[in-house]
Amino acid sequence: MIAGMMLLAHSLFVFFQNDRMRYNYATFEQTVPVISIVVFGITVLCGLIMSVMQILKLPNQKNSNYKFIEANF
Repeated sequence: MIAGMMLLAHSLFVFFQNDRMRYNYATFEQTVPVISIVVFGITVLCGLIMSVMQILKLPNQKNSNYKFIEANF
């Protein structure tokens, strides 16, 4: 999941970085594309933070979903 989010962000960066004719720069003059890029950035940042927090979770803490699954069996 982390690699996927990083690749999505990288592809967006490369899309605008490799634009030699500056054709895509007009995107930043319109409201809807700017809002979309900001929402995308916030979503990727939050997703990365949540993924890293999940990875760094202490091993002795159990996820509440596991308790639900164990209770059903």
